[in-house]
This record gives sequence, structure tokens and C-alpha cells, in this order.
Amino acid sequence: MPPKVIKGSLTRETVTPAPRSAPPPMERGRWEKPIVEKEVVSAKQEARDIVRDAEIQRAQMLEEAQAQADQLHEKAVQDGLEEGKAQFTDEILRARTHYEELKKQIEPSYIALVRACVEKILGQELHLHPDAVVGIVRNVLRDATQQREIVVRINPADQENLKKHKGKLIDVLARAGNVELRADPALSRGGCIVTTELGTIDASLERQLSVIEAALKDELELGLAPAEADEGADEQPEEEYAEEEGYEES
Repeated sequence: MPPKVIKGSLTRETVTPAPRSAPPPMERGRWEKPIVEKEVVSAKQEARDIVRDAEIQRAQMLEEAQAQADQLHEKAVQDGLEEGKAQFTDEILRARTHYEELKKQIEPSYIALVRACVEKILGQELHLHPDAVVGIVRNVLRDATQQREIVVRINPADQENLKKHKGKLIDVLARAGNVELRADPALSRGGCIVTTELGTIDASLERQLSVIEAALKDELELGLAPAEADEGADEQPEEEYAEEEGYEES
């Protein structure tokens, strides 16, 4: 049996949607807030990027400026050092030249002064102690102890004193058979020239002064102080007269 169809009037119902009301102000602000925050974050990030780039550029500029400053400073130092070295070298050369000039001017007069002092000291010594020449000749004869024939040339003013003490002269000789004293006016007082069969010993005052002069020149060349040179010159007569004490006239 076919199903029954109940027919009735169909009523179409139309539903009208209610009008949308605007959200309350508070809710509207809440919806828009994420958009505003995104823009703020973006602006802040961009600002940070700008600041960072500026800092990097500033650091690079400072580094470059420092490098340039270091280069300029190093160059200035090197230039200054080279200039200072050159000036120092010039000053040293000028000082050395001046020193050599002074030495050439002073050396002759200095040596002449020392020689005059030595001559004066010897002259005074021989004047006060005429027998001092005996000690001088004895010292010279010690270099001729093995010789038999000996001739001693001396200044005439010293001859008499040497004759009086001839025995003291022979005492220092081991084999001498004869010691002859000859007066020689060419010799200064205080000096002598001893002649043996083997040669001559020049102990004249002139020779001794020449030795002193040579020693002084050597000392000046080595840069020794004048006081040191004078001291050596003053000691020479003392060595010559070392034998003076204890002599007695016969």
C-alpha cells in the first residue's frame, strides 16, 4: 500500500538578521591594539638598526682616525729621531774638532812648561845637594856592571864631587878595571854619558827630558788629564835621586 501523503500548505518563513551593532569603544580598541604594537615594534627595530649602523660606522671612523694618528705619530718620532741623531753626530764632530785644535795649541806649551819645571827642580836639587849627581851616575853604572873599561862624561861642575865619591861609583861595578871621569861642557849638570866597550848609555839631562816629553805626548794622545801627566813628571827626579841619602864624604 503506497504511503500516504499528507498535503498541507507550506509556509515560507523568512528570518531577517538583526542589525549589527558597533562594538563598544573598549572592545574596538582591543581589536586594533595588535596592529599598533606591530608598527611600534617595527619602528623601534628600525631605529635600533640605524643606531647600530651608526655605531659601527663611528667605530670604523675612530679606528681609521686612530690608525692615521698612529702613523703620523710614528713618522714624527722617526723624523725626530733621525733629526736628533744627525744633530748629535754634528755636535760630537764639532766637539772632537775643537778638542783636537785645543790640544794642538796646548800641547807644545804644556810640554815646555813641564820641561822648564823639571829643569828648575833639578837645578835647585843640584844646587842644594851637589852630591846628588853621585846617585844619578851610580844608577846609570848599574847598566854597565859587567864592563871593564868605563868612561863617564859629566859637566865640569859635577866632576869634583864625583871624584870625591869615585869609590861609591866603583862599588856598583862587578868587573870594572878602570872608571875614567871626563869633563864635558856640552852636558848639563845632573846628567852623564857612559861609554863602554859595548856601547854608550846616554843619561844626559837633555836625553832624560826628551824621554819625559815623549811620555807626556803619549799620555796626551791617550787623553790623560794634565794632572796625571804632571804627577808622572814630578816623580822622575825622585827616582834619579833615590841613591842620594846615606852618602858621606870621604
